[in-house]
Amino acid sequence: MTRVLKPAQQILALCIALSFLFIAPEGALALGAPPAGESDAPPAGQPGDEFWRPAGIYLLGVRNNLGEISDQPFIDGYVLRTGWNTIESSENTYNFDKIDDFIRALDEVDQHLSLTIFSQRVPQYILDTPGVTLYESVNQNNNGSSYTTAVPWDEIAHERYQVFMRALGDHRVWSIAADGEVPLREHPVLRVIGAQIMGLGGLRDPLNAISSQPSYSRERFTAASIDSLAIAVDEFPEQSVHVAVFGIADDVDSPPLDDHIVDELGAVFNSDEQPRLGFFAENLACDSPGIGNNYLFEQQDATFTMFQMLQAWLDPFKDPAKTDSCKTDIQGPDVAMAYALDNFNSRYFEVYPIDLNNELYAPALQDWHDFLAQDQSDNSGACPGARGQARSGRGMARQGRVQRRGGQNRGDRNCPWH
Repeated sequence: MTRVLKPAQQILALCIALSFLFIAPEGALALGAPPAGESDAPPAGQPGDEFWRPAGIYLLGVRNNLGEISDQPFIDGYVLRTGWNTIESSENTYNFDKIDDFIRALDEVDQHLSLTIFSQRVPQYILDTPGVTLYESVNQNNNGSSYTTAVPWDEIAHERYQVFMRALGDHRVWSIAADGEVPLREHPVLRVIGAQIMGLGGLRDPLNAISSQPSYSRERFTAASIDSLAIAVDEFPEQSVHVAVFGIADDVDSPPLDDHIVDELGAVFNSDEQPRLGFFAENLACDSPGIGNNYLFEQQDATFTMFQMLQAWLDPFKDPAKTDSCKTDIQGPDVAMAYALDNFNSRYFEVYPIDLNNELYAPALQDWHDFLAQDQSDNSGACPGARGQARSGRGMARQGRVQRRGGQNRGDRNCPWH
């Protein structure tokens, strides 16, 4: 899919390029340093940017064990990634032990949890259920592997996913602040939910496995995508909920499928004062992703954007130039953070452990932590997303609307961006 940049985007891209040619030699910030004083991008919640944006430096779990938790003062939390099919071994039988362990451990060190629940693979009992429509999905990293799962619009699988997410939100975990157990959705440690489209994952299908299904239609897939994400938004209204957005296509040229889906998601979740569904990508490097043909760039004024590093600077799994192609004296994740803030207004970063535990990067990361914390503390107004504020049920989502029921602010303790 090729898209011509809008005139405003062309001007912005030109300004960014020219800015590197006219940097004053005296008083210029080192590449990768956080802005001194006020950011060029308006602080979240201030005029010109009238909503809250999640912020912080999160350690990206690689092994998903407690030993990865680091006490570095600039780390705000840990990213735990697990799967629906891992947690629900049989119908209504859940193992939340790993989530419990991380919540308790992070609570002890005053850090937070970013939880991604992979839902592209459905539990085995659903695969064995008569009447479920299955297909062969390809790995979203396009490495050639595949697996059998339910199509996103399968009603049986969708209903089971809704039951699972409700059970996850209802699950009670000990809280130091509450001096007792609270539902996971209300736990102050849980700040971020990585949501997915059931049976697909993020908005990405490199080999068009979805649109080639006999039961596929654009209307059916659009409704299923909205419904899946509405479940996460509804069950975790006090957290920042995001979905990975890349590219997806079908045989309809205009509008392209991904343009259509992004527009529909915006209309359902992000038309109110506080957007409820952010956009996420895991390809942040020192000068990438580019701003052309990029939904995080295009949507940054409508919702919050969030990034995971493409790979580690110290231990890249691909070409090191993919991470740090900039020829600078400062080579580390802080360079990517500056790029993301300048171009995508992003303040949330998932960083590999080896980089966060490297003492050479620590001073720059501490500066960024302090900047992000101050940027958030400057915000004012009620904590968004109190439970009941954004209820987008299955029927309502199909109509492209979000039902609003004036929610009650729970206070700063549960505010995900406080």
